[in-house]
Order: sequence, then structure tokens, then C-alpha cells
Amino acid sequence: MTSGEKQAILRAIPKLFARWQMTEQQSSDLLGVSREIWNRIQAGHYEEPLTEDQASRALALIGIHVALRVIFTKPRCYNWIMRNNRAPLFAGQSAMDVMIAGGLPAIIRVRQYLEAELAG
Repeated sequence: MTSGEKQAILRAIPKLFARWQMTEQQSSDLLGVSREIWNRIQAGHYEEPLTEDQASRALALIGIHVALRVIFTKPRCYNWIMRNNRAPLFAGQSAMDVMIAGGLPAIIRVRQYLEAELAG
């Protein structure tokens, strides 16, 4: 990933998380960063490179957003992530809760779930 791509991700993620109406704690947990680093990212003052894990999380989350925009209209494409879901992957929890609890593997599973919904 080029430095320009990383900078684009760092600009996109705070906007996405704001649309998902995430708290600062949810945002930092989901991206796998400390609250201090999240605050710097959100303010546009984070210059260090993302770790492999953080970049993978960010890219998968952007993929989730893209899939949700295709599957649902506004505002549901933004609030789906916080709504409890009866699908087996979620077991009554929200996608947000599942992804925060399971880290990168869970984020990837949610992305795959949505991609399967698109294909089906």
C-alpha cells in the first residue's frame, strides 16, 4: 500500500465512523488503535504508518461500507452496523459488537457475509 493510499484511508475512516455514529471507544477498538491515536487520526494529525493489522481492518471496513451502500438505501446503509441481527454470524448481536469482540477475523467475516449477500 502506498503512502498516498494510507493517507486516503486515514481521511476516509473518520468520516465513515461518523456516518456509522460510533463512539470514540468503538472507533479506536474497531480500528485497533489507542484512544490517543484515534483522536489524532480523527483530527487529521496522525502521520505514522498504519500497522498491517490496522490497514487490513480499515480496508475491510471500507469494503463493508461499499457493500452496505449497494444492499441498502440511506439511512439503513449507515445504521445496519449498529442494529442487532438474527443471522447466525451475529447471534442477535450487532455487526459492530461482533467485529469489536472478534477483531480483524470478525471484520473479515462480516465483509464476506455482506459480499455473499450481494452475490446471492
